[in-house]
Order: sequence, then C-alpha cells, then structure tokens
Amino acid sequence: MIEVLVIGPGRMGQNYATVLNANPDVKIVGVVGNSMNSAIKLASELDVPAFPNRNYNESLSQFSSDNRAVVITTSEWAHLEPLTFALNLGLPVIIEKPLVGNYEEFMHVRELLYNHKTHILPCFTSRFDPRFYQAKKLLKSSKVTPELFYCRRNTDYETAKRVHRKIPWPYWIICHDIDLIRWFSGVEVDSVRATSRVSGKMDLDRDFLQVELKLKNKSVAFIESSWSLPRVQGPFAHSNFRIITEEQSIEIPFEPGIKCASSNSYFEYDTMDFQVQYGNPIGNTPNMINHFVEVIKGNVEPVVSLKDAIEALTVSEAIKLSLARGDEVFLEEINK
Repeated sequence: MIEVLVIGPGRMGQNYATVLNANPDVKIVGVVGNSMNSAIKLASELDVPAFPNRNYNESLSQFSSDNRAVVITTSEWAHLEPLTFALNLGLPVIIEKPLVGNYEEFMHVRELLYNHKTHILPCFTSRFDPRFYQAKKLLKSSKVTPELFYCRRNTDYETAKRVHRKIPWPYWIICHDIDLIRWFSGVEVDSVRATSRVSGKMDLDRDFLQVELKLKNKSVAFIESSWSLPRVQGPFAHSNFRIITEEQSIEIPFEPGIKCASSNSYFEYDTMDFQVQYGNPIGNTPNMINHFVEVIKGNVEPVVSLKDAIEALTVSEAIKLSLARGDEVFLEEINK
C-alpha cells in the first residue's frame, strides 16, 4: 500500500485525489493546501486530516510506513516549496506541469533533483491520449522521421487571467507541445526563435507567441499560442497538433471527441482528460496517474520522467530568453 500526501486541493488536486482514492494500492493520508477552506473540503471528502500551507512537518506525522509518495497539484507558480520538501525527504513525486515556475527556481533545486534516488513523475497527459499514442505507433511502424511539427493553442483571455504575470507564458500550456515534439521526434531541441506582438514583451493582457524550434536532426517545429480570444460557445478549432513526414500528414485536434486523421488512416478514439463513469475515473489523467502508481510500485518503467520535465523547462527558458533578446537562442547556452 502506497501512502500519499496530496499538496494542492484545487481542481487538479481533486481530480488526482479521486483517481488515487479509487486505486486499491493507494491510501491518501492527508491534504495540504494554501487555502485552508479548500484543504478542509477535500480532506473531509476523503476522511483524512487537512493541513495549512507550509505545515509540511505536521503532515509528515500521517505517514505510518516507508512506502510513501507526494502528489503536487498546487498552482503552477507554487511548486518550488512542496517540491523541495519532497526532495529533502527522498520521496517519489507526482507533479503537475511545469516542474517549477521559472528557471531560477530550477537552479535552486537542480542538485537535489539530479541526486534524487526515487521517481519524479511529471504530468504530461497528452502522452496518455489514445490518439497521440496511436500516432506514435504509426510513426514507429512506418520508420519515417517527422520533418515538421505544427502546434496551435489559442486560450481565451478569461482562462489566461489565472496565470497572467504569475508565471512566464512559455512555461505554461505550451510545455505540453514541447514535450510532444520531443516525444514524437525522439531528439532534442537545438535552438529556438520566438516573437510576440510587442518585441521584448510577453506579459501583455492579450497577446500571442510564435516559436520556431530547430531540432538536432534538422527537423523543424512551429508553436503558435495566444491568450487574446473571447470565450466561445460550442465546437471551436482552437488547438491542433500536426506531424508531417515525407509520406503523410497526421492531424490531431485537441478538442474532445474529434477523430485524428492521417493521409491514409483514421483513429476512431475519442479523447477525454477526466471523467467519472459509474464511480470509476476514466480518461487521460486517470490513465497517467494509475500508470505512475505502478511505476512507484516498481512494476513498470515510466512513460515520462524527470528528464522530460527538465528538457521542457529548458526549452521554455530558451523561448523566454529569445523573446527578451529578439534573437535565436541555442539550448547549449541554457544548459551551461
């Protein structure tokens, strides 16, 4: 039985707790939250103790065995403190993206991360979407190298308000695209060149981000992201992921329930991030979390690892630096 402490009782914390609570190999022992009201609400639903933010030492008393793990689902800009807590204890960590809120925070815990003896499992849910998985299988079976990637995410400004000026934009939603590009290509990013509406700025209320990534195998990826749209009703093609090879193009819209099409096949899989049916949590997030439980138990190798989180973070920092300088930034400059 794995004893788990959930840090962050917001929407994602509630989803993670729902999945973990349904797993027979997991026992949630407590909830830590910045908002005590939210912590108490989730903890009462789970029938476990609630603890105020930063009261990690007291929460430790709830662990009764050495088979322990920490789940970090705090706001994206509030990962450093709970991550440091878990690293100092040597505990396995399941952590929402991004790993930390900026590169300075990463440098603060870099040695702890590299010397950590147990798993750090970053949550890139797209890898657990059946459509992306099938696209990955198709590329692997065809043995064709992708030459071009195109990613588009348009976020309405009401949604973007939650993170605006609290975390650099390249560290937020597009880290999923960075991870997918690395996953599908199998190679690392060599350099990035980024532009926004106003040169040198990326903190405007309504803006866009365009990024060109050159990969080490000479493939190219483009990421377009905006946070300038009003909310809309009904289906809306606000995001897309495209892979182009010499032989075909694979198109994967992000909207739930839309098929993935390539030049010679269709993937009939619907996608859902999280849903509860007949009391059972299903979808990409439940698949990912239950996989991570098996990883912590030692039954399987992780689909996504600390290296993936660090590489996505490094590319995000290169994008941030490119925006500030108005020039191409090579990843080796960040990795010094």
